[in-house]
Amino acid sequence: MKKVELVFRTIGERSSDIALDFAIKNINPFKIHVIENIKPFAKAMEEILKIDYEGDYIVFMDADCIIMENMQDFLNRNNHAYVDCFVMDKFRGIIHTGVHITRRDVVEEMKRVPIPKEDLKFVLRPESRLRNIALENLGEKKTFKRFRIFHDFFQYYRDIFVKYAIRELRSRSKYKKQKLDFSMKNWNKNDLDYAIAKKAIKFTREKIPLGTQSKQIAEYIGKLPIIAEQELIKLNIREKGPLALQEVLDLRFLYNTLPNLNLERKIFCIGL
Repeated sequence: MKKVELVFRTIGERSSDIALDFAIKNINPFKIHVIENIKPFAKAMEEILKIDYEGDYIVFMDADCIIMENMQDFLNRNNHAYVDCFVMDKFRGIIHTGVHITRRDVVEEMKRVPIPKEDLKFVLRPESRLRNIALENLGEKKTFKRFRIFHDFFQYYRDIFVKYAIRELRSRSKYKKQKLDFSMKNWNKNDLDYAIAKKAIKFTREKIPLGTQSKQIAEYIGKLPIIAEQELIKLNIREKGPLALQEVLDLRFLYNTLPNLNLERKIFCIGL
């Protein structure tokens, strides 16, 4: 039996409590580390890399992910240096994000990587940037595995605004912009989650033009929680209440009725 640790990262997401419960059930970690309310994510990564890990593998996951499948058998059999998990994302369909299965030697190598200064890749994706450098240093590659994991369903409007402001900043190459624009075309116009995401994308495109320096982008990301609150007030949008377990179970039932889970268009039509 491999020893698996869980690093659970939360900034108070609406799904936090339920996500942690499902993670404990479906991963069965021997040790749990909760990284709570540390912003921006680059600072959270600094704290994560200070931890003295003992497990063979560490599962890093965000509180916007709800693991609906028992992962223990895979975790016991897995020998890969790094496994990125494919999930079902409310906004972008089947993507790899949110849950990262990492062998301890990779994590230790991440600790040795100097924090890149003025590096836009690090500003936008601090964990991914450090991990990619560590994998390259070790001569290892990432692998992928699909699990039944819900990502970015049920989130607070304020968190959706922040997420999609950052998503816009991460989507500025021609290819990534096309992917984001394609996703937006499939969004349910009657779902306020999607309306908030579109607002955040439009707002960021106006406030942060192409060519903005990484330092200014980092400052903008740091201010996003306050900006999100201000914009929701302007829109006169009332925030969601606490998440009920039944909402998650209802989505699981709907997910199980989809005829072909590999069709992104089918997935986008859920629109809860």
